[in-house]
Amino acid sequence: MDLALDHNTGTVVSNLEDAKIIHGSTDPTNPDWWVIRERDGEFPMGDDMPPAVNEEITRAKNHIQSMDPPTTDGGTPVPRTEEPEKFNENGETLRDEVADYVGTGPDDLENYLDIGTPRSRRQKLNEVVEATEESDHFEMPDTFDKISLIPDPVRYHLTSTTVRNYHLD
Repeated sequence: MDLALDHNTGTVVSNLEDAKIIHGSTDPTNPDWWVIRERDGEFPMGDDMPPAVNEEITRAKNHIQSMDPPTTDGGTPVPRTEEPEKFNENGETLRDEVADYVGTGPDDLENYLDIGTPRSRRQKLNEVVEATEESDHFEMPDTFDKISLIPDPVRYHLTSTTVRNYHLD
């Protein structure tokens, strides 16, 4: 067909459907939405979702705790100059940045992540990932990631008219 696509893919697909060149369908046996753990591409559906959320939140908490500066015997953090990678330019830790982003206190962050339904905890996990990704100082590790919902994919096929008119092989 030798077409050059220079528009938004959604617009192109919509125009091709309107012109009856392609048609899309979904598999009626599939769920409307899929749960995907972005770290490893696994689909923790149904009863597997709550344990997957627990695991990913545990991984996020472990990373945040690993970024906390060590404390002296009295619980006072070591001076900023001793471990500069643990602090941003404002003297805040990753814990401080994440807690501010999600709207809780730094000391309440773990409790915030541990309370709620699997669905609400998944949303909280995703907020932690967003906060970490948006940080100008701290990098997002590959040890945890979002658990997202994605719609069942639409599969597109050429219409029989298109095949007949263009004699596509």
